[in-house]
Amino acid sequence: MTMSLTTESSKGLPLRTTFNVKPGGQTHTHKEEVDGFSCAFEYSCQGGTHEEWKMEIILEPGSNEYTCKVFREGGTSYLFFSDFKLMIDGGHLKDAVALGEDNKALISEVEYDLDKRHNKVSSTDAFKSHLSFLMAGFTKEKEEL
Repeated sequence: MTMSLTTESSKGLPLRTTFNVKPGGQTHTHKEEVDGFSCAFEYSCQGGTHEEWKMEIILEPGSNEYTCKVFREGGTSYLFFSDFKLMIDGGHLKDAVALGEDNKALISEVEYDLDKRHNKVSSTDAFKSHLSFLMAGFTKEKEEL
């Protein structure tokens, strides 16, 4: 697992962390847990050197809607991703957005799949190796009484 370098959080949310995305072809995971759920970004990529990426988990004001964002600040990544997944545990996935080279939207159901049953967003075989931003919207699971 990659290590979180900074955390700026009061009372849990919003949660903002910085981590290194490491090339080399191995599978790496960056995971954050807060407020009874977790968001995990799993990937493998190739390229020259590691890049600094960010993860943000935000509660939308006045709702029970959360977002988990993983992105390269500045919007440009020089790494070539073999695959990626964004997984939510303790919540219900509602939607997702993925951006690639030059912040162009990836095509849902072609370049990435939105699997609401398993609460994950993952690349497909048609994914073209460029990723700069990934966001999942979800609601928190209700606690059983």
